[in-house]
Amino acid sequence: MEDVLRLSEKHVIGNIRKIREYRAYTQEYLAAKLKISQNAYRKIEIGDSKLMIAWILHYEA
Repeated sequence: MEDVLRLSEKHVIGNIRKIREYRAYTQEYLAAKLKISQNAYRKIEIGDSKLMIAWILHYEA
């Protein structure tokens, strides 16, 4: 079960990056929107940090 969740997380992270690049957003821009550092955002994109759904929901608000 944990493996399935990890694969889903990687899929979501990959989609976030693709959308960010498609819209020509920088990591700095999205980090500012999420009120986190660019370094923290970078770690999310490369999988070194957990993706927090609350960050995504906050961004959508």
